[in-house]
Amino acid sequence: MQLLIDMIKIIAQSLAEVLGLGFNLLNKDHRLKAGYGSKRVLSKKHKGYGVGHLNLKMSDSDKSMLIVGPSGTGKSTCFYMNTMFSSDANFAVLDGSGELLKNNGGALVERGYTIYVINANNADESTDGWNPIKALKTSSENSKSFATILVNNAMKKTSDVFWNLSSIDTIAFFTDYMFEALPEEEHTMFNLKNLLQDFAGNGEAFDKKFADPNKVSDKTYRAYKSFVASDVKITSGVLANCLAALSVFDNPDVARVTSTHTFSMEHFINNEKQAVFIQNSVLSQEYLRPVNSLFFYFFWETMMRDKRPETSPLCMFLIDEASSIYLGNMLPLALVNLRKHFGTICLGIQSFQQLQSMYSHEQAVNILQNCHVKVFLRNLDINFSKMISDMLGAYTYRDDSSDSNRNRQLMPADVIRSMKENECLLFVGGKRGVLIKNLKPFYKIKSYLKLSKIPMPVMAKSPLPMPEYVSDNADTNDEL
Repeated sequence: MQLLIDMIKIIAQSLAEVLGLGFNLLNKDHRLKAGYGSKRVLSKKHKGYGVGHLNLKMSDSDKSMLIVGPSGTGKSTCFYMNTMFSSDANFAVLDGSGELLKNNGGALVERGYTIYVINANNADESTDGWNPIKALKTSSENSKSFATILVNNAMKKTSDVFWNLSSIDTIAFFTDYMFEALPEEEHTMFNLKNLLQDFAGNGEAFDKKFADPNKVSDKTYRAYKSFVASDVKITSGVLANCLAALSVFDNPDVARVTSTHTFSMEHFINNEKQAVFIQNSVLSQEYLRPVNSLFFYFFWETMMRDKRPETSPLCMFLIDEASSIYLGNMLPLALVNLRKHFGTICLGIQSFQQLQSMYSHEQAVNILQNCHVKVFLRNLDINFSKMISDMLGAYTYRDDSSDSNRNRQLMPADVIRSMKENECLLFVGGKRGVLIKNLKPFYKIKSYLKLSKIPMPVMAKSPLPMPEYVSDNADTNDEL
């Protein structure tokens, strides 16, 4: 009898729960309620990333930011320049056109900043040199990571990874040989390229060099022996790839800038009021991509290598035209982790498809998601505009003509694509998107326009001599 009573109680409780659930569903408001976010995320009092005449909070800016807009939509004039006019951080700037230094340099100097210029397109315009080989030697990275950046920036993506992997291994063991067998003053990219070129022309002359146990490690020697034991067609193909990956360092301006090491990343990240501008012409950006990529790769490695003191200055990496660098897995890694080391990245790209073409679709989505702040400008691809429209959401309205509820996108894709010149969409974290309707470039802000006219003083420049490569093949041939 008691068992029957318990069963009745259980059934009654279940029925009550089902009825309660049905009642809640009938009475719940299922209408969509998308709306724009608050513009209070921006203020003149803030010192974070500049958005027109206003700024984000530092708590939002110490995470990464992505600006998507075709050329001419204001990425430089509304965001990068305004950030440097208003923020107190250190700045590492990829300045392809040279306009960022031209418009911001004088004001930064007047505020007490030390300016560095590294121009691989015109060494005479550089204040300092930066040697990737020296950076590698003091980093926590190995020669294979270094070689991977070089090869991936020079070689097109292919389903047959054999040639790329073999090229990476070859550049890596030649780099190790340089560290082990050559004097420190010969540790340059120019010499690395010429070593490989000499080997391609007279490989047998290097047998005795690599076999010297007093200079070359067993690991490097075995890597060399494994390579030369391959079929001649394979070695010739791999060497051609290696020389293509290093060809940019044969350029006299690039050779001069990358053979002298006067710019210290360690000093930069530990001292306030520092700004470095990486310059190259618009037409040479793709050609100089390996140089740009190595620079930012080692800069971020330097920042993330050790825990930085709480008093460390924030370093903002302003990368206009992010297609000028390719960093593989390092970019999404840095977007997430630099904030822990007082660093933040602001990427500027012309389209989301640009990211997809350089990285995989999955990596491009990962990069988009890892950026805490996202800005979308006008004239974007219609498919990407649809994705932004979905991010904004939809709302329900009453259609009196049909006496029914209908759903509508808060901002349809075609409206996003045709936004006005002074409009943009701003997403901060998980908050609702903000429609900015009074986006101002620096030249429409009186205080910024005045700052942009401060002349840039003449800067002291370190001597950047053309490196010399002394081939010792003749000596080796005599010994043989």
